[in-house]
Amino acid sequence: MRAHAGAYILFLLALAGASQADQSPVEAPRRQTQAEFIEEWARITAGTAQRILERSSTAPATPLVLEVIPEQPSFPLFSPVTALVRLTNTGAQPVDGNFQLGEVFGRLFVYVAGRNQQFVPYLSQAFVYAQVSDLEVPRSTLPSKASITAHVSILYTHATKGYAFPTSGTYRVKMVFAYRTDYSLVSSNEVRFRIVNPRDEDADASALFKGEEEAKVLQGESTNPEAIARLRQVVERWPDSDYALYAQVALSSLRPEVSGFPQLRADRVLGPHHRALLGADMRTLRDTTQTTLARMAAARRIGREFGHKASIPLLTKIAGDIHEGVDLRLGALVALSQIPDESVVPVLLNVAIDEKDPKLRDAARYQLESVLGIPASRTWWQENKTHWVPQQRWHALSSSL
Repeated sequence: MRAHAGAYILFLLALAGASQADQSPVEAPRRQTQAEFIEEWARITAGTAQRILERSSTAPATPLVLEVIPEQPSFPLFSPVTALVRLTNTGAQPVDGNFQLGEVFGRLFVYVAGRNQQFVPYLSQAFVYAQVSDLEVPRSTLPSKASITAHVSILYTHATKGYAFPTSGTYRVKMVFAYRTDYSLVSSNEVRFRIVNPRDEDADASALFKGEEEAKVLQGESTNPEAIARLRQVVERWPDSDYALYAQVALSSLRPEVSGFPQLRADRVLGPHHRALLGADMRTLRDTTQTTLARMAAARRIGREFGHKASIPLLTKIAGDIHEGVDLRLGALVALSQIPDESVVPVLLNVAIDEKDPKLRDAARYQLESVLGIPASRTWWQENKTHWVPQQRWHALSSSL
């Protein structure tokens, strides 16, 4: 059974107060410029999100649990603040609903609060566009004890036209997921995110990194050439800084002709600071006493932020370990596909062909065919590996799960 997203948009408009029983239907705002369109729908979406937050405090109990964790203990000021969010059905029966979890589906609402302040909606361009997308939305069930996980990045918000975390300090973040159009809601735990001033050696990089257009490039909303050039300077002048890591991810996510940024080599030499960060992530990934979400966050950083050959043996071990959870193994597969080195291909082929779990098998096939551009065939690989060239990382970073 499939429901058209138009019904969900009407639901959102009703929540925002844009349609009342004693009024004529309100038309969607006319699109003039992109900036005007985003501004108008950000206003509507902010109203929707506020009402979602108010309703969530009195929402009926549900077997669904929404869990949020920061992807790292602290974040440098002006950098993307990232989190993993997991929805789990803790009940004994499946739950019916629309279970697309993520910022591009229009059902997840994110809120940020500074010290002694109230929660306000966070609205990236992706969140705003998700409210007006006209796609068919599948209804499905979340089986008992099953879970789904998504990644959320928080930086520039169209709700206030500025940084969601404008100064250093501790902020509170919570999320609410609307899994049905009948106001069925589940609220997350309230999480504290720590924003810190740049290290002394990163101060100059921070000054060049900071800016509205730079923030929009970092979250995939802009290809402003001046902002891209400044981010390239951050990487070139302060290659071992925290900010260079974030700039590299943003630049590598763009097509090379847009970014002017060279392909990162999997065997490149890392500076002492980046080497220490990668080592810390690898220790977290190995540590079975850590939570699954913490280890998944480490795997994601290893693939997305570093894409370095040094991590291939560990990721290979995790991906093939039947004693590890499926979600963690999936995170390792995705990380492997983001490393531009031919040694990751046999690992993905083994999973795509021999793995018994269909979720892992299908994910490995997707990473091979859609991300790396390789058929899931050992014969093809044996015949073509000497001629294969890794695709630019923009493809892996843009297409991966």
